[in-house]
Amino acid sequence: LELVDFEQASEAALEKEAFFFEGQHRSLEEVVTEFRAFAPRMQADMDLLEEEDISYEDGSPYVKKLDKMSLSKYLKKIGASGWIKRFIEVAYESEYGLSPKVQSSLNLTLLISADTSNDKLSLFGESDERYKVAGGNQRITDALAAKYEDAIELDRPLESIREQGTRYQLFFGGMQEDVFADFVILALPFTRLRMIDFPIEMPKVKRMCIDKVGYGTNAKLMLGMKSHFWREQGYSGLVYSDNGIPNGWDNAQLQNAPSATGGLSILFGGPSGVALGTGSVEEQKNKYLPLWEQIYPGASEHFNGKAARMHWPTYEYNLGSYICYTKGQFTKISGAEQLPIGRIYFAGEHCGGDFAGYMNGAALSGREAAEAILKVMD
Repeated sequence: LELVDFEQASEAALEKEAFFFEGQHRSLEEVVTEFRAFAPRMQADMDLLEEEDISYEDGSPYVKKLDKMSLSKYLKKIGASGWIKRFIEVAYESEYGLSPKVQSSLNLTLLISADTSNDKLSLFGESDERYKVAGGNQRITDALAAKYEDAIELDRPLESIREQGTRYQLFFGGMQEDVFADFVILALPFTRLRMIDFPIEMPKVKRMCIDKVGYGTNAKLMLGMKSHFWREQGYSGLVYSDNGIPNGWDNAQLQNAPSATGGLSILFGGPSGVALGTGSVEEQKNKYLPLWEQIYPGASEHFNGKAARMHWPTYEYNLGSYICYTKGQFTKISGAEQLPIGRIYFAGEHCGGDFAGYMNGAALSGREAAEAILKVMD
């Protein structure tokens, strides 16, 4: 697979992120200046958290207090207000997928960097997301599927798992006979697992985790553009805003020439993610194209007539986007996602630990589940 490197001279000449709040573009310098007003208080909490083991197995009164506090309330507590507070809120609502009023404040303090010594803000902590796949990340799963085509059966939704002696009996929709297995790896979201007949004894924390862990309501609206015209305005396409587009970006950045067809994606979370599923795609386009026009003048003129919507809250095999801890869940259930039940193992982004919510979390947990089974077999 050919990789696209984002650390190119062409990108260095552009504003990596645009910040559009209260009807105007804000500079990175303005963002950092506002953030510095409360960053020391945040850093003090983050320093204390580094000494803690945060999971359902352990949690000091201090950690539990922060865990029970919403992200929005925490920001207010440390003195964040105005547009800088809204910036962090909209960013974390789209990133984690639920309203900052229901998210645990630990989602923020365990991820963001409070260090602004380089006059920058690492909103989601240190990241090495330097590359992406030419042609899109879908090429990864397409290549894997082609390699193991004979081992994949489609349209076989799992409906039940039962113990049968020392083995497991699984029933899949679309199949005439049950499947019997010595080992099982469940890689489906817990939102789906909750709907399956699964009468197997398990630790209370595991059952609570499956039944209660939060999932984001992320949704995405993609609008096609005749060119990457925002680059002529000095922007890479990535933006955070309070005008209704919480987080948007160039979905074809560096995939083709700036003059070629491009697109602008919007990532929603929380109530706005749910709301994107209402009405038609055309109606949603009519609502959000004028908002892109506010941020990047010329968006309406450059729109190429194509629009698409991805609504994970109603997608039948997900019923949510990815894991998002709500208030109190870090110290009640975090770490139980990957906990095996007998010879049933768990994998997926929700089992990814520090990489939960990302493809890397899915890949990592899948490998760990396979290695655990091999160890037992040896």
